[in-house]
Amino acid sequence: MKKKLGQILCDLINIPSYNEISREHDIISYLKGSFAPYSEEIVTITTENNNCHLLIGLNTKLKDVKDCIVLSGHIDTVKPTNEHRPLALICNGNINGLGSSDMKSFIASLIYSASILKKSKNPIVISITSDEEYDMYGICGITKEMKSRNINPSLIIIGEPTNSKFSLSNNGNAIFIDVMHGKACHTSTPELGINAINLSMRMVDEIEKIYEKFKNDCSISVTNINGGTAPNIVPDSCEIRFSVRTNSKAVFEEIKNELKNKHNQISKNDPHSSLVNLFTIPAFEYRESKYIDIIAKKNAIDFCRAKFTTEAGDFQLAYPNSSIIIFGPGNPNCIHKPGENININQLHMYSQKLNSVVRDYNNLRRENNYENEILF
Repeated sequence: MKKKLGQILCDLINIPSYNEISREHDIISYLKGSFAPYSEEIVTITTENNNCHLLIGLNTKLKDVKDCIVLSGHIDTVKPTNEHRPLALICNGNINGLGSSDMKSFIASLIYSASILKKSKNPIVISITSDEEYDMYGICGITKEMKSRNINPSLIIIGEPTNSKFSLSNNGNAIFIDVMHGKACHTSTPELGINAINLSMRMVDEIEKIYEKFKNDCSISVTNINGGTAPNIVPDSCEIRFSVRTNSKAVFEEIKNELKNKHNQISKNDPHSSLVNLFTIPAFEYRESKYIDIIAKKNAIDFCRAKFTTEAGDFQLAYPNSSIIIFGPGNPNCIHKPGENININQLHMYSQKLNSVVRDYNNLRRENNYENEILF
């Protein structure tokens, strides 16, 4: 007997998925068992962090696939605090629990809708990663595997929570480490040294000025400052860490160049000082697609702008000619904290809309002879 949508979501919530997710992990077994009756092939991908990720083919054996639709989500959650519910609870029409909105509700919707999606007879690829909340090796492994199998999607839907609205962009996230080196001395004779903390504070001031200049297109936040060893020693080293988030690659490059120039000015090109872009999750940039507006109007779907970071930017780098939408159930304002929940009726409505979006997109493509829909 087919499980109800709410029961599938409760099953997923009740399987902890915030540590390493190997091939033998309970949630991987659950996913494989759930999709097996509808899939032609399920591929497991293990990345260098030992996490397991899945590619699932509906109406396709995941080889030489043209014009497919990719439905993509992650199954991992943030680590729970003492206030998080470890198990699912149904109360007043809501399902409460860690991952209920981000984003086990989307995965539950895919499992529940698999039989309907399969009836479309169009190739559909389901991508599931297990480390999106942490180091994001999975999305790189997924896109690499898709490329090696010659899988070429025309539409990619990322199921992050958007209150069932369409988002056509999201911010990337770049983490920087700026290290200033000075010269240590006793605090009784500060004129004999160079205070590295003072240099870093000047850099923080410049970061704030850069943020003011670009604040309509980005957010910049200093998150850590570490320097000094003793109250009687002028510190010779200080490190600051900060985050730059923007949905424009061009703006990011401008900001990066200004940061480099300010660092060099303050450090006076000291070879021991450094500004390092530790890692970057790429932005998902807006690209106009002539079918998305039609589908949104037909299904009464509103648009929003996702400010959080998703795997959409990595998909866009790998498949620049594909249409990409962030479209998922759940409220993004309740995720990653106690009280995370999703309304059961809203989840059912989302599942119906997702099936309609997939159907309508396939029909539009077919009516237009699968022409390239991306407008640059």
